[in-house]
Amino acid sequence: MAADEVWASPATITGSIGVFGMLPTFGATLGKIGVHTDGFGTTEMAGKLRLDMPLDPGIARIFQSSTERIYQEFINLVAKARGKSVEEINEVAQGRVWSGEQAAERGLVDKTGTFQEAIMASARIAGLGENFQIEWIEPEQSALDQFFMDFVSGAVSKLSFSAGKPLNLPVSWLQAMLDDLQFITAQQGKFTIAAHCLCGL
Repeated sequence: MAADEVWASPATITGSIGVFGMLPTFGATLGKIGVHTDGFGTTEMAGKLRLDMPLDPGIARIFQSSTERIYQEFINLVAKARGKSVEEINEVAQGRVWSGEQAAERGLVDKTGTFQEAIMASARIAGLGENFQIEWIEPEQSALDQFFMDFVSGAVSKLSFSAGKPLNLPVSWLQAMLDDLQFITAQQGKFTIAAHCLCGL
């Protein structure tokens, strides 16, 4: 939010200025399989956050109040960074999402363009001129990240081969996805949300 310039792709999804929280409880789920809990507490807060019992109304009020306070802080920061009033930001916030073009119209981003244009803007702001190099620095993958990468790779392999024989996937599905992306981009922000179904696979 505190960037010198905020750029977005015209068809990207941006916004989502909102806060939500979850406190899961499993009492009803456990009850379906015959597991029931009960107890007696010696203090007012005893057992209030037990996952095997329904959420206590008092805890729910505290949690809701905390969530609303964080949301208020969030929109205050956005308003300050974007040079707008809290009321103006609240009008476009509340968890809603916008295309890049719509975000620019509402003052949530400064400009829309390509990734390369954003890089050129960064170089301009940094005073690097036109003779500069880009170096990609990525964090080292954790064991969990590597596990998911391996899992996805395995899924792709399964899609590509079945019992040692190539699965006859239509090559056109990738072209269809690219055609859809070009169509969405050409609509100049008329779409708020778009999704591509991989049903052809």
